[in-house]
Amino acid sequence: MKINVVSFILHLIVFTSISYSQNKDTLFITADSLSSTEFYLGRWDKADWYYKSGDDPSWALPEYNHSDWDTVNSFLQIGKFDQSEWRGIAWLRIVFEIDSSLKRKTVGLRMHHDGASEIYLNGKKVLTFGKIGTNADEEKPYDPNFFPTTISLDTSSVYTLAVRISNQEAVKHKYLYNKFIGHIGVSINLFDNITQSKKILESHYKGFSFDWGIKGFSLAFAVIFILLYFFYSKQKENLFFSLFVLGIFLIFAAATIEYIFKNSFYVVVFARFLAFISFTIIFINLLLFLYQIVYKKTIRLFWFFLIVFLIINFIIFFSFDQLTSYSLPMLIGVAILGIETVRVIVIGIRKKTPNIKIIAGGIGVSLTLIIFFVTLFLSELYFEWLETSLDYLFPILICSIPLSMAIYLAKTFAKTNKDLGEQIITIQKMSERQIEQERKNSELQLEAERERVENERKSEELEAARQIQISMLPTELPNLPSLDIAVYMKTATEVGGDYYDFRVGQDGILNIALGDATGHGLQAGTLVTIMKGIFTLESENSDVISFFEKSVKALKEIKLGRLMMAFAFLKIKGNQLSLSNAGVPPVYIYRHKNNEVEEIDNKGMPLGAMNNYPYKETKTELNSGDVIFLLSDGFPELKNKEKEPFGYERVIKTFKETGERSAEAIIEHLRNTVKEWSGINVPDDDVTFVVIKIR
Repeated sequence: MKINVVSFILHLIVFTSISYSQNKDTLFITADSLSSTEFYLGRWDKADWYYKSGDDPSWALPEYNHSDWDTVNSFLQIGKFDQSEWRGIAWLRIVFEIDSSLKRKTVGLRMHHDGASEIYLNGKKVLTFGKIGTNADEEKPYDPNFFPTTISLDTSSVYTLAVRISNQEAVKHKYLYNKFIGHIGVSINLFDNITQSKKILESHYKGFSFDWGIKGFSLAFAVIFILLYFFYSKQKENLFFSLFVLGIFLIFAAATIEYIFKNSFYVVVFARFLAFISFTIIFINLLLFLYQIVYKKTIRLFWFFLIVFLIINFIIFFSFDQLTSYSLPMLIGVAILGIETVRVIVIGIRKKTPNIKIIAGGIGVSLTLIIFFVTLFLSELYFEWLETSLDYLFPILICSIPLSMAIYLAKTFAKTNKDLGEQIITIQKMSERQIEQERKNSELQLEAERERVENERKSEELEAARQIQISMLPTELPNLPSLDIAVYMKTATEVGGDYYDFRVGQDGILNIALGDATGHGLQAGTLVTIMKGIFTLESENSDVISFFEKSVKALKEIKLGRLMMAFAFLKIKGNQLSLSNAGVPPVYIYRHKNNEVEEIDNKGMPLGAMNNYPYKETKTELNSGDVIFLLSDGFPELKNKEKEPFGYERVIKTFKETGERSAEAIIEHLRNTVKEWSGINVPDDDVTFVVIKIR
């Protein structure tokens, strides 16, 4: 029903001349064309079909030569099609080719027509809609109204689609049919049955629900505001708005009537005539509404516009064959009322009429969408975008103006009541406000004092945690002739638990630690203190695996609950590196020989998370020029102003760019990278780097 309504509106507001091309080439259809959008056979702007009046069963056969037939558009629009030879029955044929992906497939089909039809595919009848007859009494019309069905494609590549149609009502009631229906033929389109059938049905029922919703709300508004007018007749805006939404109700009611009785010719004619009249009611009462709120009366110019509009509609109704066609007089009539509507809105804005911009916004949205739909209608994009646009934009088109008018009336009503109420209780409110303000001031003072005390406590706690964190860090870096070492740490606003440390054993082995405690504040500081003690006591006397085992045992015995420590432990002895990872980011090694970055990620659980976890040890050989890079997760998780994290790929790229530099130069480059990426943002977590270069 949604498509019927918008089609009627477009017919009333659009003027164009549609010409037929003589494209007689075989149509080529691919699976992609069907899955991406619906494929229209014989679109409204093309003449892809062959047509012949009469009836002959052989015309369904694919081998039949139709080259001498007329080339037409399948819709057979009156005014674009010579109806002089129409005798009630005719045939349409079209040839299309499919690619291999569609063979042995079932595709969807949507069809619309008045009268009855039979569809033949390569000479075989595959679908029947209604019953074809030689006269109006014998014919049983049925309009599938684009409801999806299916056809099956066999192993053939080229298909002849033949449509046998009968439309006896167009012969029996030629005058009324020409005026209110406007076409004789069929509209057919194909789609991917698998991907689109559900969407089509959902859109159909969504539109059905929307139509009933609009009818319900518009009728309710019409009744409510007409009652408001009867109770207070001085506010004529209520009357004009009531008639305006009544016109909307009648248009959708007409669409519903036509949908329910789509196979009854006289009911369809009545429904379309009702929609035609309703559209006039809507425009007239919109103008009256605007006159009332801007001029506070109906100006004389309105009667001129009304007479001109009625004359144009009289000419259209009695002089033009097709009310549903695109006629210049209707375009002129709508344009006159539209220009006058915009003129009154502009005057209202200049006069600073209260709340006039609300209505201006609603009309502006509606006009914008009308222009959008007209553009689609006149372009190649119409068929691809129309249904998608209808789902989202058509409700806005229908509701924007009446909703803006209702909001205007509601605000006017609310302001009137508000002013009256304020006058009655002004003195009472002044007293109450004074008492309430004193109470609030007292509460605010108490709350401010509580916040001050709490902030001081938190500041002291954070500072204590920060001092703990700093005190756990080594005061000097190891000075070893074979190693160039540099470190960097940038703490977040809320103290985290990043920690690094070095121990040089008596055997010359360098022990390296990098940790990141869970939690914040004193909890994180406490955990760092514990791991500092364990590292100091056990690192020299333990290999990497036994160190982790001792650490887990100690943390479990202390019973820290959910507190854990992500930790990386490395040992460098000569040119040999041993390491294990318990939940920190991977360890990266820049290989000088091939200018590549090696990633070592043991992916172990953080210390304290699980007893008896099988941590893995990795051993590798180091060469002169190689660089070891340890980092906490604060760097890859660092976000820029667009909230985009830096990420591990950028980490590797940045490290690789500086691999040939000294350790301090690498640190400096990484610091600048942190600053450039985060900008003015304060990091959410600590950022820690440890760089060790083999000399």
